[in-house]
Amino acid sequence: MKKDFKATNPALEFITPQETQAPQDPPRQAAYTAVETKSTRLNLVIKPSTAAAMRKIATMKQTSVNGLISLVLDDYAKQEAAAIEQYNGIFGGD
Repeated sequence: MKKDFKATNPALEFITPQETQAPQDPPRQAAYTAVETKSTRLNLVIKPSTAAAMRKIATMKQTSVNGLISLVLDDYAKQEAAAIEQYNGIFGGD
């Protein structure tokens, strides 16, 4: 007898239904920018010891190295908000 897979998909027997998750806090956004929907690529050259340290910290924080570096740079940009405002005053806008 030939099997008929048209009525039901046998793979669905092994897939559990998706659970609904409680809403989470929105991602952190910099106070000086609007919601950003795109990413910009940046190549970095850092010491191997710094790269190893970033990997270890990212692992302990349960994030990616990219996420960790992005967070560090966002925090630094917040600390330097006055310099950014001064730049905008001299050179204008973005």
